[in-house]
Amino acid sequence: MIKNKTYNRLGAALALAFLAFLVGATANAQFDTFHSMTRLLLGDGDCEFSTGTGTPESVVTGDICDLFFRTDGGAGTIFYVKESGAGNTGWAPLASGGGGVHPVIETDGGTGQTTFTQGDLLYSDTANSLAKLAAVAVNQVLASQGVGAAPSYTASPIVTTITATTVRQTGANGQLAELKQATTEVTGMSGATVTATTLIPAGSLVVGVSLRVTTNITGANTFDVGDGVDVDRWGAAVALASSTTTDIADFTILNPVNYAAATDVVLTANGPDFTAGAVRLTVHYLDLTAATS
Repeated sequence: MIKNKTYNRLGAALALAFLAFLVGATANAQFDTFHSMTRLLLGDGDCEFSTGTGTPESVVTGDICDLFFRTDGGAGTIFYVKESGAGNTGWAPLASGGGGVHPVIETDGGTGQTTFTQGDLLYSDTANSLAKLAAVAVNQVLASQGVGAAPSYTASPIVTTITATTVRQTGANGQLAELKQATTEVTGMSGATVTATTLIPAGSLVVGVSLRVTTNITGANTFDVGDGVDVDRWGAAVALASSTTTDIADFTILNPVNYAAATDVVLTANGPDFTAGAVRLTVHYLDLTAATS
C-alpha cells in the first residue's frame, strides 16, 4: 500500500517537475509520508505545488503564492492558490468544473464578472470596468440617461422622438404601413412658377406638403403651393420672409390625397413673378403594402 502511494506521489511529482521545467523553474520533489499529499518546491522554495484530496482550506499549511491541485477534482474545485494569511487559511479556488471562477479584469480582455443570467447586458460603468444590466419585463426599452450616466430600461412610451425618413409598422404576413417623407430645396427662384419635379412619389397617400422659406423670396407678393392641378392645395398666400413655414392649417384640403403617379410640387407666384429666393419642401405621405402571404 505504501509502495503504491509512493508511486502515485512520484508520478505527481514528475508531472509537477515537468510543469516547473516548462516555466523555467528549479524543481525539488519532497514527499510527505504523513499526509495524502505530494509537494514540489520551485526555484528558491518560496512557492510550492501540492496535490491531495479535498480542499486545502484549514488543512494545508502554506505560504502566499503556493498552489494546490486537488486529485479528486471531479467532486468540485480542482485548483487553489494561497492568496492571503498565514498557516492553513487563505486558499482561494481558481478552477471549478474546468472553468475559471475568478474573473479576468477588463483591461486584460475580460469582463470582471463571474456569473451571468440570460438576458443580462454589459455596459461601461467607469473608464476601465464593466457592469451588468439585468433583464427586465417585456415592453421595456433601453434608454440613454445622458453622457457619463448608466443606461437603464424604461417603459417604451417615454421614447417620444424617432429620427428617420421612414416609420414602419410591419404585420405578421408582410403587410406594411409606412409613414414617410421626401424633402428637397428649390433655389434661385424666378418666373411665374417654380417646380420640384416628381417630389410626390407614385402610389403615395399624401397627408400634406409643408415648407420653410430658407432665403427671402423677392418679386412676388405671396405664393401658393400646389400639385399642378390644384394650384393652392397645399398652401395659399404664403409669406415671403425667410423662416416662414406652413403646416396643416395652411392646406386648402384637409383630406389625404392619393397620387397614382409621381407628381410635381408647384410654387406659383401671386402678383409679379419670382426673382429670387429658396424654399425647402417636404412631402409627408403614407405608403401601404399588402400582405405577402
